[in-house]
Amino acid sequence: MLRALARCALAAALLGGCSFNRFDRLEAAGMAARVPWAASRRMGCLEFGAHLTRHPEVPRDMVVIQYEFGNRCESAVRVDLTAVRVRARFSDGAVAWLSPVDPRAELRPGLLDTRVHAFQPIAYGPFVEERPPEEVCVAPGRVAPDDVAGAGAGEVLWCFPVPAYEALPVARGGFG
Repeated sequence: MLRALARCALAAALLGGCSFNRFDRLEAAGMAARVPWAASRRMGCLEFGAHLTRHPEVPRDMVVIQYEFGNRCESAVRVDLTAVRVRARFSDGAVAWLSPVDPRAELRPGLLDTRVHAFQPIAYGPFVEERPPEEVCVAPGRVAPDDVAGAGAGEVLWCFPVPAYEALPVARGGFG
């Protein structure tokens, strides 16, 4: 048990948070069925989901994406959140690729242990435009670099309409 706690602590340090419960299903998967600003998919051993959220530490001129992931397999899997790209589309048709806000350079690839569930909010922005976007799209890219089967499947792009700020759920976890 102590060894599992140490591995979970490492996952928490690299990826933001984890649960000691046996991994069964992402909350984002259930959320994707209920709201238009969430999506999830399986990438080999990795279940990966994303949804728009808000966080009290993040100004409103940024987008916060809550990533949630779980390892369904009996061996550790690599997770690379640096592979994710986020795009904003504004009402006038302008499009901007947003950069993650990572002032301490903490965002880096890591290992997710067997049957572990983790989550990480990441802020993107700020917007160059003076208004919030109408749509935010998330391109997971090679977030699961070991997913050989999905390598040639083409790019996935999840696009979410941006609701009123108050309608967004509050992100789990902090920015460390």
